[in-house]
Amino acid sequence: MPKDGQVNASDWIEEPGEYESLALSLRAVLNEAGAPREYDEIVAALGLGVAVVSVADECIGWWAAYERDVSLAAAAETYGILLRELHPPAAAIGLADAREFEQHYRDSYVPLIRRALEVGQVCLAWRGWPQPMDRAWGVITEARAAALWGVAPGRSSTLRQIGGAAWQVYIVEKITPQQRDDRLQASALFDQACDAARRFWKPTEQKTRAILTGAAAFDAWADALDRDNPCPRCAEQSYRCQGQLTRVLISSREHLSRWLRRVMPELDSRRQKLAERWVAASEQSADAMSAYQEDARLQRLFATTDGRAVVRQAIERVRDIEAALAVDWE
Repeated sequence: MPKDGQVNASDWIEEPGEYESLALSLRAVLNEAGAPREYDEIVAALGLGVAVVSVADECIGWWAAYERDVSLAAAAETYGILLRELHPPAAAIGLADAREFEQHYRDSYVPLIRRALEVGQVCLAWRGWPQPMDRAWGVITEARAAALWGVAPGRSSTLRQIGGAAWQVYIVEKITPQQRDDRLQASALFDQACDAARRFWKPTEQKTRAILTGAAAFDAWADALDRDNPCPRCAEQSYRCQGQLTRVLISSREHLSRWLRRVMPELDSRRQKLAERWVAASEQSADAMSAYQEDARLQRLFATTDGRAVVRQAIERVRDIEAALAVDWE
């Protein structure tokens, strides 16, 4: 487990363009345990370098906050982390309208979290953090009186109160990184990244009709361009929501590509060939969307049907690039 149960400012590292809050949280836990790993690598190990998700009844700008933990158990094992989930990930779907969950969280989950903190175990928590990062992952590190506090994106030097109900919580029960050196070899990490990528692109693993991944999610993204303006979910201008999602996609592909280039020389020839194709696809995807991440340009494009069609073509191009690569992860 972390040395003293505290993940603090020196452990929480958040650079510009690092948008994946679960990767940031996992990195902070590993930093505190004296087993630091690079953000690029954690993004790859979690499969987030190819992640694309659509969520019915959610603002498109926040689609990239969902399903981040589909490969968390496997990635945690790779890093020698023993996690205990407070409920299955599937149970964290559709809680927006489950008003009874707030009370259930306080009566059932908060006591378990407090008990973990008392013995020096921190908790990875999704949602419940203060606005505007209420859909982010963070790390619960301490209890003060009736409140739980921790670190989350946006204010790394200050503990933040988790005031709402966390939809998903994993207790970090133990970390034994010194026993997992074999799992941290380039080939093992690469295989973990492939397994994690596969989970985002296997249609048989779609959670529900409300949450889609892979090609189906790209199609939903393209269709969402025709939604009303402003966004019916967050009341922001739709082009801003589009830009937020696009920036996450570009960043994740760039970080994945960077990690693949770094480990490629350590891979055998079979893995190297796949890594080369993966780098090319990631960079093509980032390039295809790069012109559609700035709000000013998107505002102009969203003003016309033809402009939206240009953005749709870019999304469909990325879908085709990544769908063609998906067969290689089998």
